[in-house]
Amino acid sequence: MIVKLGFSKPLAIAMHIAAFVPILVYGLHHIFNEVALLGWLLLANDLILVFSFHATLKDLDLDIYLKGFVMSMTVTIAVVCYYLGLRGVLFVFPLLTSYFYSFEYKTALLFSVIASAICMLAALNSIEPEMVARISVGVSLTIFFNASFSALLHKQNRSLQVEADQDFLTGISNRRSFNACLQREIAQANKDGRFLALFYIDLDDFKRINDNYGHTVGDEVLKQASQRLVNSVRSTDRMTSMDDEKSDIARYAGDEFALAVTHINSIDQVNKILDRILESLNKLYEIDNLVFKVGSSIGVAISGSDGQSAEELLKNADAAMFVAKSNVNKQYQFFNEDISNQIIVKQSIEKAIEDALEKEEFFLVFMPMYETNSLSICGVEVLLRSTNPILQKYGPDKFIPVAEQSGLIFDIDLWVIESVLKKIEEINQMGTGEKLLFCINISASELGNERIIDDIKKIFEKYTVAPEQVELEVTETSLINIDEKTIDILNQLKSYGFRLSLDDFGTGYTAFNQLASYPVDTLKVDRSFVNMIGNSSDSNSSMVNVVTLLASLYELEIVAEGVETQEQLNYLRAISCHYVQGYFLSKPVEWQHFLELLATNKTLLN
Repeated sequence: MIVKLGFSKPLAIAMHIAAFVPILVYGLHHIFNEVALLGWLLLANDLILVFSFHATLKDLDLDIYLKGFVMSMTVTIAVVCYYLGLRGVLFVFPLLTSYFYSFEYKTALLFSVIASAICMLAALNSIEPEMVARISVGVSLTIFFNASFSALLHKQNRSLQVEADQDFLTGISNRRSFNACLQREIAQANKDGRFLALFYIDLDDFKRINDNYGHTVGDEVLKQASQRLVNSVRSTDRMTSMDDEKSDIARYAGDEFALAVTHINSIDQVNKILDRILESLNKLYEIDNLVFKVGSSIGVAISGSDGQSAEELLKNADAAMFVAKSNVNKQYQFFNEDISNQIIVKQSIEKAIEDALEKEEFFLVFMPMYETNSLSICGVEVLLRSTNPILQKYGPDKFIPVAEQSGLIFDIDLWVIESVLKKIEEINQMGTGEKLLFCINISASELGNERIIDDIKKIFEKYTVAPEQVELEVTETSLINIDEKTIDILNQLKSYGFRLSLDDFGTGYTAFNQLASYPVDTLKVDRSFVNMIGNSSDSNSSMVNVVTLLASLYELEIVAEGVETQEQLNYLRAISCHYVQGYFLSKPVEWQHFLELLATNKTLLN
């Protein structure tokens, strides 16, 4: 019981012993010398303390012993007041306080009034009525102050609980409280033989709203969206154990919401709820004289078939939402076996990446880059490969995105950079590579990683390599949602001495005037445009011309990827493309083979 009041276990044990001994002695004294009934009551209190002491040692719930001890002491003190008068009345005051630590507020107030009345009436047996009346004033004041203080604490605790459980912006549940409620509801649904549906909702292009209209408008969108979700769920759908109408809807992340519906009898019912949610969310938003539409993507998971725990159900609903988001023709997606298999594959790949990092199963291959007219090797693009069977099966196109989603890409990028520096140092010592440029692809995730600059600097401190020999490639699509933080990181990389290139240019719909904001040195034309050179339609050839013109206007170098024919090479020469790479000139080769190519400066033809 003492642990329940907030004391540490060692102190609780000491206080149990400290209380047990005097009660035992005082009880035995009364049994043999004064009031035997009082003595036996005190021993009964000691017996409760023994059980409480055992529960304290075993870390069991003490609530029943706390309440039992207080009620037993109430009877004991009433007897003390009857037989011992003023000596017993003195114990009434701490007794009244103990009620407010042991029971709910209303119960404690009721018990304290009843107990004080009984004790005062019992004291009339030994004390003059006038004295009892005076003591009753003090007892009443004690009840008043205890009740007032307890009410204040209850109000403060309630306020803190609300802050802990609610999202500060929207007023609906936050992640922590929702997870706890969801786990309880899943267990209750399984017990009752019914189902629970979890809807995981993402607002599409929400970042664009923040960027274009500001965070104040973005916050208002979130508030309106949360209220629309609250209104779209009927009382018969709600979590059974929740009293607050917003408790079963949570703002789970920045622009992501989770909604749980407990009384599910059929998929038709889920579809009707989906229709109500989508109809509500798809209405126009009117904020500060602005009117715009915000799309949404929803993933749905059903308890039982799609998960037995809150964590599993949330993970699967999130995965289904991701599939819905990637499908422009559909706003929602139920979790299914295909998605489950995708998760299994993803987990398998993630584990394989961890193993590859630990067991050094990654290696590099090198794609030579040639000066267009002379076809002399001027640089090399570094590509990642692995000897791990699982990663070999799926290839970089599959395992790199998984690494980005899991955060393992940071370790991979640093490993690649250090491995490349070793190669550069080796070739520099041979006296053949001082002017070669080594191009390294870095993940778009790194553009939001504030540690990247310091991490790279620490690696460079270990090698005698100039940053100017390294070009860091970022894909154009990774800059679609570029912000000031991204530009700052790019500028820091540029100021450190790295060259920067924009890879797959032409696929990300970069506005031409945005190029002035990007501190890049090179544009790499996407292979899809190069491959269409010579096609009956000249639109893609025209795109190559446009990129070449842009590079000239912004004084950037240009590299054409994916050159596979003589015709393509001739065309690129004709439009003054600076550099080329592709299978027509050389496939990616291992390091030793690249050194041989460099020594003979020959191309590897198919």
